[in-house]
Amino acid sequence: MAKLIVEEGGKRRRFRLNPGKLTIGSGEEATLRLTSDGVARIHAALIFKDGIVTIEPEAGVAPIKVGGKSHSAAFKLTVGKSAAIGGARISIEAEEGEVKAGSSRSAPRSGHAPRAGQTSGSRTSRTSRSRASEDDSAAPLTRKRKSKPSVPTALVVGLGLGGAFIVLQLMSGWAGSSSVRAFEPMGSKGKIEEKLTGGDYKGILSELEWVDENRAELSKEWRTYFDLKKKDALAAQAEAQLFARNTTGTKIFSTQLEKFQSSYLKRNTRPEARVFLKRIAQFRSDYPRHPKLDWCDRMAVRYAEIAKLNESPTMEDLAFEVKTLTWARPRDYKKSFELLEGFLLTASGSEQSAAKALIQEKTTERKEFFDDRILQAAYYWDNKEPNKAVGELAQLVAKIGDPAMENQAADLLLKIPELDGYLRSYQRDRVSTFDALMGNGSLRAYAESNNVL
Repeated sequence: MAKLIVEEGGKRRRFRLNPGKLTIGSGEEATLRLTSDGVARIHAALIFKDGIVTIEPEAGVAPIKVGGKSHSAAFKLTVGKSAAIGGARISIEAEEGEVKAGSSRSAPRSGHAPRAGQTSGSRTSRTSRSRASEDDSAAPLTRKRKSKPSVPTALVVGLGLGGAFIVLQLMSGWAGSSSVRAFEPMGSKGKIEEKLTGGDYKGILSELEWVDENRAELSKEWRTYFDLKKKDALAAQAEAQLFARNTTGTKIFSTQLEKFQSSYLKRNTRPEARVFLKRIAQFRSDYPRHPKLDWCDRMAVRYAEIAKLNESPTMEDLAFEVKTLTWARPRDYKKSFELLEGFLLTASGSEQSAAKALIQEKTTERKEFFDDRILQAAYYWDNKEPNKAVGELAQLVAKIGDPAMENQAADLLLKIPELDGYLRSYQRDRVSTFDALMGNGSLRAYAESNNVL
Protein backbone atom coordinates (compact mmCIF):
# COMPACT_ATOMS: atom_id res chain seq x y z
CA MET A 1 0.00 0.00 0.00
CA ALA A 2 1.33 3.44 -0.87
CA LYS A 3 2.00 6.02 1.82
CA LEU A 4 1.21 9.72 1.81
CA ILE A 5 3.88 11.93 3.35
CA VAL A 6 2.77 15.32 4.71
CA GLU A 7 5.35 17.96 5.68
CA GLU A 8 4.34 21.26 7.30
CA GLY A 9 5.42 23.37 10.24
CA GLY A 10 8.68 21.46 10.57
CA LYS A 11 6.82 18.19 11.18
CA ARG A 12 6.52 15.09 9.02
CA ARG A 13 3.50 12.79 9.07
CA ARG A 14 3.02 9.47 7.25
CA PHE A 15 -0.35 8.02 6.26
CA ARG A 16 -1.27 4.77 4.61
CA LEU A 17 -3.42 5.31 1.48
CA ASN A 18 -6.45 3.17 0.73
CA PRO A 19 -8.00 3.06 -2.74
CA GLY A 20 -10.63 5.78 -3.12
CA LYS A 21 -10.92 9.53 -2.76
CA LEU A 22 -10.07 11.97 0.03
CA THR A 23 -10.16 15.75 0.27
CA ILE A 24 -7.28 17.99 1.34
CA GLY A 25 -7.79 21.41 2.91
CA SER A 26 -7.77 23.58 6.00
CA GLY A 27 -11.47 23.20 6.83
CA GLU A 28 -12.84 20.70 9.30
CA GLU A 29 -14.78 19.05 6.49
CA ALA A 30 -11.52 18.02 4.77
CA THR A 31 -10.49 14.36 5.10
CA LEU A 32 -6.84 15.37 5.41
CA ARG A 33 -6.60 18.68 7.25
CA LEU A 34 -3.63 21.02 6.74
CA THR A 35 -2.80 23.96 8.99
CA SER A 36 -0.33 25.82 6.77
CA ASP A 37 -0.91 29.27 5.29
CA GLY A 38 -2.29 29.48 1.77
CA VAL A 39 -4.49 26.37 2.04
CA ALA A 40 -8.20 26.75 1.17
CA ARG A 41 -10.91 25.01 3.20
CA ILE A 42 -11.14 22.37 0.47
CA HIS A 43 -8.05 22.86 -1.67
CA ALA A 44 -7.89 19.63 -3.67
CA ALA A 45 -9.07 16.04 -3.95
CA LEU A 46 -6.65 13.09 -3.94
CA ILE A 47 -7.74 9.96 -5.81
CA PHE A 48 -5.85 6.69 -5.36
CA LYS A 49 -6.86 4.07 -7.93
CA ASP A 50 -5.00 1.15 -9.50
CA GLY A 51 -1.78 2.27 -7.81
CA ILE A 52 -1.97 5.77 -9.35
CA VAL A 53 -2.36 8.96 -7.31
CA THR A 54 -4.21 11.84 -9.00
CA ILE A 55 -4.53 15.33 -7.49
CA GLU A 56 -7.51 17.47 -8.55
CA PRO A 57 -7.24 21.13 -7.39
CA GLU A 58 -10.51 22.90 -6.62
CA ALA A 59 -11.54 25.78 -8.89
CA GLY A 60 -10.33 29.20 -7.77
CA VAL A 61 -7.72 28.03 -5.27
CA ALA A 62 -4.00 28.78 -5.38
CA PRO A 63 -2.27 26.50 -7.93
CA ILE A 64 -0.39 23.47 -6.64
CA LYS A 65 3.30 23.43 -7.57
CA VAL A 66 5.30 20.33 -8.51
CA GLY A 67 8.91 20.76 -9.52
CA GLY A 68 8.46 24.46 -10.25
CA LYS A 69 5.35 23.96 -12.43
CA SER A 70 1.95 25.27 -11.33
CA HIS A 71 -1.08 23.00 -11.66
CA SER A 72 -4.67 24.28 -11.65
CA ALA A 73 -6.08 21.14 -13.29
CA ALA A 74 -5.87 17.44 -12.39
CA PHE A 75 -2.41 15.84 -12.52
CA LYS A 76 -0.72 12.60 -11.47
CA LEU A 77 1.63 12.68 -8.48
CA THR A 78 4.33 10.04 -8.90
CA VAL A 79 6.69 8.48 -6.37
CA GLY A 80 9.62 10.79 -5.62
CA LYS A 81 7.78 14.00 -6.55
CA SER A 82 6.44 16.45 -3.95
CA ALA A 83 3.51 18.86 -4.36
CA ALA A 84 3.35 22.22 -2.58
CA ILE A 85 -0.13 23.13 -1.30
CA GLY A 86 0.20 26.54 0.32
CA GLY A 87 2.93 26.18 2.96
CA ALA A 88 2.60 22.39 3.13
CA ARG A 89 4.18 19.69 0.98
CA ILE A 90 2.83 16.23 0.20
CA SER A 91 4.54 13.32 -1.54
CA ILE A 92 3.97 9.64 -2.26
CA GLU A 93 6.15 6.83 -0.98
CA ALA A 94 5.92 3.23 -2.10
CA GLU A 95 5.56 0.91 0.89
CA GLU A 96 7.96 -1.98 1.34
CA GLY A 97 6.84 -4.74 -0.94
CA GLU A 98 5.75 -2.45 -3.77
CA VAL A 99 7.77 -1.66 -6.88
CA LYS A 100 8.93 1.95 -6.91
CA ALA A 101 8.96 3.89 -10.14
CA GLY A 102 12.21 3.40 -12.00
CA SER A 103 13.43 0.44 -9.91
CA SER A 104 13.33 -3.32 -10.20
CA ARG A 105 12.85 -6.01 -7.56
CA SER A 106 13.64 -9.67 -7.73
CA ALA A 107 10.88 -12.18 -7.04
CA PRO A 108 10.86 -13.77 -3.56
CA ARG A 109 12.37 -17.20 -3.26
CA SER A 110 9.81 -19.96 -3.17
CA GLY A 111 9.43 -22.30 -0.24
CA HIS A 112 9.64 -19.63 2.47
CA ALA A 113 6.73 -18.83 4.76
CA PRO A 114 5.95 -15.23 5.73
CA ARG A 115 7.82 -13.83 8.69
CA ALA A 116 6.18 -13.43 12.05
CA GLY A 117 3.57 -10.68 11.96
CA GLN A 118 2.92 -11.12 8.20
CA THR A 119 -0.01 -12.82 6.47
CA SER A 120 -0.39 -14.26 3.02
CA GLY A 121 -3.13 -13.26 0.60
CA SER A 122 -5.08 -10.00 0.52
CA ARG A 123 -5.59 -7.78 3.53
CA THR A 124 -8.93 -7.42 5.21
CA SER A 125 -10.97 -4.70 3.47
CA ARG A 126 -11.29 -1.38 5.27
CA THR A 127 -14.24 0.95 5.61
CA SER A 128 -15.88 1.92 2.30
CA ARG A 129 -15.12 5.60 2.76
CA SER A 130 -11.48 6.12 1.80
CA ARG A 131 -9.48 7.96 4.43
CA ALA A 132 -5.82 8.46 5.14
CA SER A 133 -4.88 6.48 8.27
CA GLU A 134 -1.80 6.94 10.44
CA ASP A 135 0.98 4.47 9.65
CA ASP A 136 1.55 2.39 12.78
CA SER A 137 3.45 -0.53 11.26
CA ALA A 138 5.50 -2.46 13.83
CA ALA A 139 9.21 -3.01 13.62
CA PRO A 140 10.18 -6.46 12.16
CA LEU A 141 10.91 -9.25 14.64
CA THR A 142 14.41 -10.71 14.83
CA ARG A 143 15.27 -14.40 14.52
CA LYS A 144 17.71 -16.47 16.46
CA ARG A 145 20.15 -18.34 14.32
CA LYS A 146 21.74 -21.65 15.10
CA SER A 147 25.48 -21.55 15.49
CA LYS A 148 27.46 -23.07 12.66
CA PRO A 149 31.08 -24.14 12.36
CA SER A 150 33.34 -21.13 12.00
CA VAL A 151 35.09 -20.20 8.75
CA PRO A 152 38.67 -18.89 8.65
CA THR A 153 38.69 -15.08 9.07
CA ALA A 154 40.91 -14.41 6.04
CA LEU A 155 38.53 -16.31 3.78
CA VAL A 156 35.53 -14.42 5.14
CA VAL A 157 37.23 -11.06 4.57
CA GLY A 158 38.28 -11.99 1.05
CA LEU A 159 34.88 -13.21 0.04
CA GLY A 160 33.28 -10.16 1.67
CA LEU A 161 35.46 -7.68 -0.20
CA GLY A 162 34.94 -9.45 -3.50
CA GLY A 163 31.19 -9.61 -3.02
CA ALA A 164 31.03 -5.95 -2.03
CA PHE A 165 32.94 -4.96 -5.17
CA ILE A 166 30.51 -6.91 -7.38
CA VAL A 167 27.49 -5.42 -5.63
CA LEU A 168 28.85 -1.89 -6.01
CA GLN A 169 29.46 -2.44 -9.71
CA LEU A 170 25.96 -3.78 -10.23
CA MET A 171 24.39 -0.94 -8.24
CA SER A 172 26.40 1.65 -10.14
CA GLY A 173 25.26 0.25 -13.46
CA TRP A 174 21.64 0.01 -12.30
CA ALA A 175 21.60 3.59 -10.98
CA GLY A 176 23.05 4.94 -14.20
CA SER A 177 20.55 3.09 -16.37
CA SER A 178 17.47 3.77 -14.24
CA SER A 179 18.04 7.51 -14.16
CA VAL A 180 17.55 7.82 -17.93
CA ARG A 181 14.12 7.30 -19.48
CA ALA A 182 14.31 5.28 -22.65
CA PHE A 183 12.45 6.90 -25.56
CA GLU A 184 9.74 4.70 -27.06
CA PRO A 185 7.53 6.33 -29.73
CA MET A 186 4.82 3.73 -29.17
CA GLY A 187 4.91 4.39 -25.42
CA SER A 188 4.54 8.13 -25.97
CA LYS A 189 1.66 7.48 -28.36
CA GLY A 190 -0.11 5.41 -25.71
CA LYS A 191 0.30 8.13 -23.09
CA ILE A 192 -0.95 10.81 -25.47
CA GLU A 193 -4.02 8.79 -26.45
CA GLU A 194 -4.81 8.14 -22.78
CA LYS A 195 -4.49 11.82 -21.87
CA LEU A 196 -6.53 12.83 -24.91
CA THR A 197 -9.41 10.67 -23.65
CA GLY A 198 -9.31 12.49 -20.32
CA GLY A 199 -8.94 15.95 -21.84
CA ASP A 200 -5.52 16.44 -20.23
CA TYR A 201 -4.12 18.81 -22.85
CA LYS A 202 -1.34 20.08 -20.62
CA GLY A 203 -0.24 16.49 -20.08
CA ILE A 204 -0.24 15.87 -23.82
CA LEU A 205 1.90 18.93 -24.50
CA SER A 206 4.27 17.89 -21.71
CA GLU A 207 4.69 14.44 -23.30
CA LEU A 208 5.23 16.07 -26.70
CA GLU A 209 8.08 18.12 -25.22
CA TRP A 210 9.76 14.81 -24.42
CA VAL A 211 9.08 13.66 -27.98
CA ASP A 212 10.65 16.84 -29.39
CA GLU A 213 13.81 16.19 -27.35
CA ASN A 214 14.13 12.87 -29.19
CA ARG A 215 12.90 14.05 -32.58
CA ALA A 216 16.09 12.94 -34.32
CA GLU A 217 15.20 9.30 -33.58
CA LEU A 218 11.76 9.52 -35.21
CA SER A 219 10.84 8.27 -38.64
CA LYS A 220 8.96 10.54 -41.04
CA GLU A 221 5.69 8.79 -40.22
CA TRP A 222 6.17 9.26 -36.47
CA ARG A 223 7.03 12.93 -36.92
CA THR A 224 3.86 13.48 -38.92
CA TYR A 225 1.80 11.71 -36.25
CA PHE A 226 3.23 13.68 -33.32
CA ASP A 227 3.03 17.01 -35.20
CA LEU A 228 -0.67 16.38 -35.86
CA LYS A 229 -1.30 15.51 -32.19
CA LYS A 230 0.45 18.70 -31.10
CA LYS A 231 -1.71 20.76 -33.42
CA ASP A 232 -4.87 19.04 -32.14
CA ALA A 233 -3.84 19.48 -28.47
CA LEU A 234 -3.09 23.18 -28.90
CA ALA A 235 -6.41 23.74 -30.64
CA ALA A 236 -8.33 21.82 -27.96
CA GLN A 237 -6.52 23.68 -25.18
CA ALA A 238 -7.36 27.01 -26.81
CA GLU A 239 -11.04 26.01 -26.97
CA ALA A 240 -11.01 25.00 -23.31
CA GLN A 241 -9.44 28.33 -22.35
CA LEU A 242 -11.99 30.19 -24.47
CA PHE A 243 -14.80 28.36 -22.73
CA ALA A 244 -13.39 29.29 -19.30
CA ARG A 245 -12.96 32.91 -20.35
CA ASN A 246 -16.46 33.16 -21.78
CA THR A 247 -17.88 31.60 -18.61
CA THR A 248 -16.43 34.53 -16.67
CA GLY A 249 -17.77 36.87 -19.34
CA THR A 250 -21.27 35.47 -18.97
CA LYS A 251 -21.33 36.45 -15.29
CA ILE A 252 -20.25 39.98 -16.17
CA PHE A 253 -22.78 40.16 -19.01
CA SER A 254 -25.58 39.20 -16.64
CA THR A 255 -24.77 41.79 -13.95
CA GLN A 256 -23.12 44.65 -15.85
CA LEU A 257 -25.20 44.67 -19.04
CA GLU A 258 -28.43 42.67 -19.00
CA LYS A 259 -29.46 43.66 -15.47
CA PHE A 260 -28.42 47.29 -16.01
CA GLN A 261 -30.46 47.52 -19.21
CA SER A 262 -33.62 46.17 -17.60
CA SER A 263 -33.26 48.37 -14.48
CA TYR A 264 -32.01 51.75 -15.73
CA LEU A 265 -32.97 52.17 -19.37
CA LYS A 266 -36.74 52.05 -19.11
CA ARG A 267 -36.96 55.83 -19.45
CA ASN A 268 -34.38 56.00 -22.26
CA THR A 269 -32.46 58.85 -20.59
CA ARG A 270 -29.09 60.06 -21.82
CA PRO A 271 -26.82 59.57 -18.73
CA GLU A 272 -27.88 55.93 -18.33
CA ALA A 273 -27.59 55.22 -22.05
CA ARG A 274 -24.04 56.63 -22.16
CA VAL A 275 -22.91 54.38 -19.29
CA PHE A 276 -24.59 51.38 -20.92
CA LEU A 277 -22.85 51.83 -24.27
CA LYS A 278 -19.47 52.32 -22.58
CA ARG A 279 -19.99 49.06 -20.72
CA ILE A 280 -20.84 47.31 -23.98
CA ALA A 281 -17.63 48.61 -25.56
CA GLN A 282 -15.55 47.30 -22.61
CA PHE A 283 -17.29 43.93 -22.74
CA ARG A 284 -16.57 43.57 -26.46
CA SER A 285 -12.91 44.37 -25.83
CA ASP A 286 -12.57 41.86 -22.97
CA TYR A 287 -14.60 39.03 -24.54
CA PRO A 288 -14.29 39.33 -28.33
CA ARG A 289 -15.62 35.80 -28.96
CA HIS A 290 -18.50 35.74 -26.50
CA PRO A 291 -21.82 34.37 -27.82
CA LYS A 292 -23.72 37.45 -26.57
CA LEU A 293 -21.95 39.90 -28.88
CA ASP A 294 -24.93 39.93 -31.27
CA TRP A 295 -27.10 41.17 -28.41
CA CYS A 296 -24.48 43.85 -27.69
CA ASP A 297 -24.58 44.98 -31.34
CA ARG A 298 -28.36 45.33 -31.28
CA MET A 299 -28.30 47.34 -28.04
CA ALA A 300 -25.52 49.61 -29.34
CA VAL A 301 -27.64 50.52 -32.37
CA ARG A 302 -30.78 50.92 -30.29
CA TYR A 303 -29.30 53.41 -27.79
CA ALA A 304 -26.76 55.24 -29.97
CA GLU A 305 -29.05 58.19 -30.72
CA ILE A 306 -30.04 58.53 -27.07
CA ALA A 307 -26.49 58.33 -25.66
CA LYS A 308 -24.82 60.69 -28.17
CA LEU A 309 -21.33 59.54 -27.18
CA ASN A 310 -19.86 61.83 -29.84
CA GLU A 311 -20.81 64.82 -27.65
CA SER A 312 -18.96 66.04 -24.56
CA PRO A 313 -20.54 64.95 -21.25
CA THR A 314 -22.63 67.31 -19.17
CA MET A 315 -22.28 67.47 -15.40
CA GLU A 316 -25.43 65.36 -15.17
CA ASP A 317 -23.86 62.73 -17.44
CA LEU A 318 -20.66 62.77 -15.43
CA ALA A 319 -22.31 62.58 -12.02
CA PHE A 320 -24.29 59.48 -12.97
CA GLU A 321 -21.26 57.75 -14.52
CA VAL A 322 -19.10 58.41 -11.43
CA LYS A 323 -21.94 57.11 -9.29
CA THR A 324 -22.11 53.84 -11.22
CA LEU A 325 -18.33 53.46 -11.06
CA THR A 326 -18.23 53.81 -7.27
CA TRP A 327 -21.52 52.42 -5.95
CA ALA A 328 -20.56 48.73 -5.83
CA ARG A 329 -17.52 46.51 -5.88
CA PRO A 330 -15.24 46.58 -7.66
CA ARG A 331 -15.22 50.36 -7.34
CA ASP A 332 -13.28 52.12 -10.07
CA TYR A 333 -11.95 55.30 -8.48
CA LYS A 334 -9.17 55.49 -11.04
CA LYS A 335 -11.60 55.92 -13.92
CA SER A 336 -13.82 58.25 -11.85
CA PHE A 337 -11.02 60.70 -11.10
CA GLU A 338 -9.80 60.60 -14.70
CA LEU A 339 -13.29 61.62 -15.88
CA LEU A 340 -13.64 64.37 -13.27
CA GLU A 341 -10.20 65.86 -13.91
CA GLY A 342 -10.79 65.78 -17.66
CA PHE A 343 -14.14 67.55 -17.20
CA LEU A 344 -12.52 70.32 -15.15
CA LEU A 345 -10.28 71.26 -18.08
CA THR A 346 -13.22 72.85 -19.92
CA ALA A 347 -15.84 73.34 -17.19
CA SER A 348 -16.78 76.72 -15.78
CA GLY A 349 -19.25 78.33 -13.42
CA SER A 350 -21.60 76.07 -11.49
CA GLU A 351 -20.51 72.93 -13.32
CA GLN A 352 -16.88 73.57 -12.35
CA SER A 353 -17.90 74.04 -8.70
CA ALA A 354 -20.00 70.86 -8.79
CA ALA A 355 -17.10 68.84 -10.24
CA LYS A 356 -14.66 70.09 -7.58
CA ALA A 357 -17.14 69.24 -4.82
CA LEU A 358 -17.56 65.74 -6.25
CA ILE A 359 -13.79 65.27 -6.38
CA GLN A 360 -13.52 66.19 -2.70
CA GLU A 361 -16.35 63.85 -1.78
CA LYS A 362 -14.82 60.93 -3.67
CA THR A 363 -11.33 61.60 -2.25
CA THR A 364 -12.63 61.15 1.30
CA GLU A 365 -14.76 58.17 0.29
CA ARG A 366 -11.83 56.48 -1.49
CA LYS A 367 -9.61 56.55 1.61
CA GLU A 368 -12.33 54.98 3.75
CA PHE A 369 -13.00 52.34 1.10
CA PHE A 370 -9.30 51.51 0.74
CA ASP A 371 -8.78 51.02 4.48
CA ASP A 372 -11.88 48.82 4.66
CA ARG A 373 -10.78 46.60 1.76
CA ILE A 374 -7.28 46.17 3.19
CA LEU A 375 -8.83 44.92 6.43
CA GLN A 376 -11.16 42.65 4.44
CA ALA A 377 -8.22 41.16 2.53
CA ALA A 378 -6.44 40.48 5.84
CA TYR A 379 -9.59 38.80 7.15
CA TYR A 380 -9.77 36.52 4.12
CA TRP A 381 -6.09 35.63 4.49
CA ASP A 382 -6.43 34.86 8.21
CA ASN A 383 -9.39 32.61 7.42
CA LYS A 384 -7.42 30.71 4.79
CA GLU A 385 -9.25 32.10 1.78
CA PRO A 386 -6.27 33.36 -0.25
CA ASN A 387 -8.17 33.54 -3.54
CA LYS A 388 -10.56 36.12 -2.05
CA ALA A 389 -7.65 38.05 -0.50
CA VAL A 390 -5.98 38.18 -3.92
CA GLY A 391 -9.23 39.41 -5.49
CA GLU A 392 -9.54 42.31 -3.05
CA LEU A 393 -5.91 43.40 -3.42
CA ALA A 394 -5.91 43.03 -7.20
CA GLN A 395 -8.95 45.29 -7.56
CA LEU A 396 -7.30 47.92 -5.36
CA VAL A 397 -4.15 47.90 -7.49
CA ALA A 398 -6.17 48.10 -10.70
CA LYS A 399 -8.82 50.64 -9.73
CA ILE A 400 -7.95 52.69 -6.63
CA GLY A 401 -6.32 55.49 -8.65
CA ASP A 402 -3.90 56.72 -5.97
CA PRO A 403 -0.18 55.80 -6.43
CA ALA A 404 0.57 55.37 -2.71
CA MET A 405 -2.50 53.21 -2.10
CA GLU A 406 -1.83 51.21 -5.27
CA ASN A 407 1.75 50.43 -4.21
CA GLN A 408 0.64 49.46 -0.71
CA ALA A 409 -1.84 46.96 -2.14
CA ALA A 410 0.76 45.69 -4.63
CA ASP A 411 3.31 45.11 -1.85
CA LEU A 412 0.76 43.02 0.05
CA LEU A 413 -0.15 41.13 -3.12
CA LEU A 414 3.49 40.21 -3.70
CA LYS A 415 3.53 38.44 -0.32
CA ILE A 416 0.89 35.95 -1.46
CA PRO A 417 2.43 32.51 -2.19
CA GLU A 418 2.07 31.21 -5.77
CA LEU A 419 1.00 34.64 -7.05
CA ASP A 420 2.08 33.71 -10.58
CA GLY A 421 -0.81 31.24 -10.83
CA TYR A 422 -3.34 33.91 -9.91
CA LEU A 423 -1.83 36.33 -12.44
CA ARG A 424 -2.13 33.72 -15.20
CA SER A 425 -5.79 33.30 -14.31
CA TYR A 426 -6.37 37.06 -14.67
CA GLN A 427 -4.37 37.05 -17.90
CA ARG A 428 -6.69 34.38 -19.31
CA ASP A 429 -10.10 35.39 -17.95
CA ARG A 430 -9.96 39.10 -16.98
CA VAL A 431 -7.79 40.79 -19.54
CA SER A 432 -8.50 44.42 -18.63
CA THR A 433 -7.77 43.79 -14.94
CA PHE A 434 -4.56 41.96 -15.84
CA ASP A 435 -3.44 44.87 -18.04
CA ALA A 436 -4.09 47.26 -15.14
CA LEU A 437 -2.07 45.05 -12.77
CA MET A 438 0.83 45.04 -15.21
CA GLY A 439 0.77 48.84 -15.07
CA ASN A 440 2.28 48.55 -11.59
CA GLY A 441 6.07 48.34 -11.81
CA SER A 442 6.56 45.86 -8.95
CA LEU A 443 3.92 43.44 -10.21
CA ARG A 444 5.21 43.66 -13.77
CA ALA A 445 8.75 42.85 -12.62
CA TYR A 446 7.40 39.85 -10.69
CA ALA A 447 5.41 38.67 -13.71
CA GLU A 448 8.43 38.90 -15.98
CA SER A 449 10.70 37.03 -13.55
CA ASN A 450 8.11 34.24 -13.16
CA ASN A 451 7.46 33.78 -16.90
CA VAL A 452 3.92 35.16 -16.77
CA LEU A 453 4.76 37.67 -19.50
